[in-house]
Amino acid sequence: MATDRIGRSSLWTTVKHVDNGLEPESWLFFPFHRWYLYFFERICARLLDDDTFALPFWNWDDPSGMEIPAPFDVPGSPLHDRRRNQTHLPPAVADLNWDGSPTGLSPEKQRYYNLSVMYKQMVTNGVTPRLFMGQPFKAGDDINSLNGAGSIETAPHNTLHVWTGDPREPNVENMGVFYSAARDPIFYTHHANIDRLWTIWAEKLGGKVFTDPDWLETSFVFYNEDKKPVRVKIKDCLNFSRLGYAYQEIETPWLNAKPKPRTRRKSEGRVRSSGDVITDDRDFPRKLNESLNIVVKREPLRKVSSSGKKNINENEEEVLVIEIAEYDIARHVKFDVYVNEDDVESCMPDNTEFLGSFVSVPRGVHDDDDVVVTSARGAQRFGLSNVVAELGVKEDDVLMVTLVPRRGCAGLAVGDVRIEFDASGP
Repeated sequence: MATDRIGRSSLWTTVKHVDNGLEPESWLFFPFHRWYLYFFERICARLLDDDTFALPFWNWDDPSGMEIPAPFDVPGSPLHDRRRNQTHLPPAVADLNWDGSPTGLSPEKQRYYNLSVMYKQMVTNGVTPRLFMGQPFKAGDDINSLNGAGSIETAPHNTLHVWTGDPREPNVENMGVFYSAARDPIFYTHHANIDRLWTIWAEKLGGKVFTDPDWLETSFVFYNEDKKPVRVKIKDCLNFSRLGYAYQEIETPWLNAKPKPRTRRKSEGRVRSSGDVITDDRDFPRKLNESLNIVVKREPLRKVSSSGKKNINENEEEVLVIEIAEYDIARHVKFDVYVNEDDVESCMPDNTEFLGSFVSVPRGVHDDDDVVVTSARGAQRFGLSNVVAELGVKEDDVLMVTLVPRRGCAGLAVGDVRIEFDASGP
């Protein structure tokens, strides 16, 4: 069931920003949608002549909410949309790791795996602001080479968009493609939950937002309830007391769903891989037409200086970076990422070796000359510090990374797989 979001909030008047690719895959994702919902809620309240109106959120992160909420499945209701996947209507349980094919899992097992996905995205891959919220995107940056979706934007956000959309439609409308997603009323409850998760990350998990003035001073223009354009800044949406709303407190069972290693102490040398193994950076780019196995070099002693003392950046997070040289932005794309795993089909979402996925929702993008862009570059990042400790390979010099294409990867080219260190955290 959806539960109430308490207070005031708001809108987004068009989906033009998505058509132009302005906000996804960067550190603008969370604040843009917070302002979007803020104005949307205020406009709804004005139209309803009800100052107490509050948007509900679809709490798909809780087992009780892992179905399309019942009020949205009543034909003839304003909340109903016929352009939804008919096999995913209640009582079907949402799959937060969906790749376009039925899993055959029981509802209980699906809910169990969903909680593991939530833990990975909120905790394991939410250690730093850049991992959780996305990479910087500043004035002058190339809009067609955004390379930094945060963990939640990728999944479950993108995953639930395509899971909800209707495969009978040419582009999986409505939720399954960005240009039409907001035509389905469930879009707003979906994003209200995304905003709630940002709040939980900041208030309960100790997440810290960016302090970079380029982020804080970034502004957006929305129409308010008086039909007037207003300019708002990111820094002004960070204080709930000023916005006038809060979220209903409910349980977060995914905090108790920490994944466990499938087998412990599997160093790269002990992992049996099928197919070719990439050991040299010069072997890139490589097409992801089939699984790729890549030996990735590490710096296990990075945090210790020559004198044996810890370096200043002792809290930096070790991060696996998958660079994508090219992928089709008009398709639902998904590939999975594993570390030190020799049997990926036996590795489930509740296993540590499964790091997560790259997931892309189909979208349309036009360049500065209004020419349709059909491909783009990108990247996905995964937190490694806790993972290598849990697998017992913290001191190893290399890791075996496996990429497995799951959906829409024809033509996808992997540009690089490497490790970097992120000091954007506390």
